[in-house]
Amino acid sequence: MHATLRLLSLAAALFATDRATAQTSTVATGQCLDSAHGIVVDEHGTPWALGRGYKARLGDGGIEFTPALGTRAPTNRTLAFHLQSIQCGERTVPLPIAVPSPHVVGNSVSYERGSVSERYECRADGVEQSFVFAERPAGDGDLIVRGAIATNLASIANDGGTLFFHDGRVGGVTLGAVTGIDRDGARCAGTMHFVNGVLELRLPGAFVAAAAFPLVLDPLIGTGFLAGGAATDDDQVEVAYETTMDLYCVVWRRSFSAADQDIQAQRVSPVGSLWGSIVAITLTPTAEAWPQIAAVNARNRFVIAWAWGSSMFGPWALRAASLGSALAGATIDVVGGAISSSPPSLCGDRGTIGTSALLAWASPAYVATRRTLQISSTGAITLGALYTTPAVSASSVKLAKSRLPGSTTVMALIGLTAQAEVIDSDGATVAAPISASFLPRDGFDGDGANFVRIRPTSTGIDLTPITWNGTALVFGATTNYPGAAVNSVTVAWTGERFLVAWEASTSNPFDSELKALSVKPDCSVCSVEFVVPVVARPNQRAPAIGAGYAGGSTAGAALLAWSETATAPPFTSSVVVQRFTAMTGGAPVVLSPSGPGGGDSDTEEPFALGSANFAFRLDNADPTAPIAVLGLSDGSTAPIPCGTTFINALATYAMLMTNGTARQPFPVPCNPLLLGFTLEYQWILVGSSFSPCPPVPGLTAGERRVVTLSL
Repeated sequence: MHATLRLLSLAAALFATDRATAQTSTVATGQCLDSAHGIVVDEHGTPWALGRGYKARLGDGGIEFTPALGTRAPTNRTLAFHLQSIQCGERTVPLPIAVPSPHVVGNSVSYERGSVSERYECRADGVEQSFVFAERPAGDGDLIVRGAIATNLASIANDGGTLFFHDGRVGGVTLGAVTGIDRDGARCAGTMHFVNGVLELRLPGAFVAAAAFPLVLDPLIGTGFLAGGAATDDDQVEVAYETTMDLYCVVWRRSFSAADQDIQAQRVSPVGSLWGSIVAITLTPTAEAWPQIAAVNARNRFVIAWAWGSSMFGPWALRAASLGSALAGATIDVVGGAISSSPPSLCGDRGTIGTSALLAWASPAYVATRRTLQISSTGAITLGALYTTPAVSASSVKLAKSRLPGSTTVMALIGLTAQAEVIDSDGATVAAPISASFLPRDGFDGDGANFVRIRPTSTGIDLTPITWNGTALVFGATTNYPGAAVNSVTVAWTGERFLVAWEASTSNPFDSELKALSVKPDCSVCSVEFVVPVVARPNQRAPAIGAGYAGGSTAGAALLAWSETATAPPFTSSVVVQRFTAMTGGAPVVLSPSGPGGGDSDTEEPFALGSANFAFRLDNADPTAPIAVLGLSDGSTAPIPCGTTFINALATYAMLMTNGTARQPFPVPCNPLLLGFTLEYQWILVGSSFSPCPPVPGLTAGERRVVTLSL
């Protein structure tokens, strides 16, 4: 191994990479989910518009707009509009008496009222209300649209012709200025008045008389905040991946008030961009919390579970639903009023046979409970048998999420008598619980054999390896990764190692930053620490990781998700995602082609830090050649042209060939200083029947390639 040490020592000196470079090479640009919006239809057939900071019910011939004001608002603040009349000058425009049904096209909902179409377009920042006049109405004078406003908010007029309906404490609903736009694009500012519960939208008669029809009148309905600000409105983020759809799915809680929180979801492509529109997992005006998500690969669906109750203080029950590439499946009650005030935990199945997810929670009697959620081919959920671990003071439980198909997993029981229990894929006990230190803020994951417990501390994070050998659960020695005080942690198994992310304190007590690194199963650090860039707001909170491995992938990629909160009023928050490749080991790049009989060069395992099984392979080479020599270089030496191009090697490995094949193991150490090191390699055949280089008969070579050492 002297040649290996020589090359890697040289790499440490020449190709050491700073943190900024490591971050750029492994983390894609973050994506804020503020732009997620769309029309969804509830179980009654009523369309809803969902967007950043609001939901709006579009039924009964009007709109009811509910801003997401956070939990500082004691109840929902709403504003409803229903059209009363339209007139042009002194002439009333005739409207049908019957209330029209809503008509959904894309992200728009319309009520057709004869020659007038009342439309509501769902946008990320609000709902654009418009009245489209297909033809010039009879009459001379101003065009006036009047509607009844029903609201529990007070109103004030702002400069610029807008209205703000607010609760005097947190915020409310804004109505944007009126604008008229004719067929040719001519525009004119209108006016808005609100008196005695009636909203009047007016366009000047001179503009109407000269306009080319159709003519559109359109204000924007959106969410507004007062200087006092709102509590966090988007939080409790979780994420998972499913390999057949090749999609991530992010779920989170959006708070409209202390009495109403909804669970929402957004699917994300493998490169981290939004896929499809936002999905309403719930719309009911109840308290909901702690959404959990996992993938059931054999059904090509995500499973989502969450707690709900009559108030944000409980008591809590559990519900679940499934989500595919189209619509969410029907919601099912898992258990009624029987979980403690702590999040449930959900584990999926990455295999192609298993059709269930496993859900665990702590009951009010501090008993660890779990049951399977069986997923049908249509996405319907049926409940499996209940399993419990009695006589344990468990205030919460956590499941390792990355189990192998049909295998065991570990359930951590957190409370006064913390324990760890090995359970099978149905939730039944495999081995008796053992005493083990687990705290509510600990991160925990594993693949059925290797597990890790991550604990936030005031001096960094503690890492503890845990192994299951089929008969015993063994806790290894705890090591500390030093750093700033850590507020929350998360961890996920990526197939080769664990990805760890945490929320670290900064000098500003109202601000946190997100950091991450990867560790091997024995908890040795095998990465550079990197700071995840801020995307929308500076305060990065409560990270979650959706590992591709848990959803059936072998690529080692993951999606980080977290909430970002403003550090000044109104303290609104956003859900942010960022793709992370935990162990890239990019494909080799060909520098020069092979000579005749040179065969096919390839590698085994990614060329990545700590890749103990990395190896160079040669296949389909000239079978008459008895010897193959692997040449390695750091790229500092010029190649030698002679019929083909030969590497000018700094290190060589010679071996006997077997039917045109050869293999050379090349274990890569776990030294972050080597990150970014480029290694050239080439197989050279001695005694071949081919001689592209006349001065040296019987010498030929395969492709000359280069690989770059990555995470």
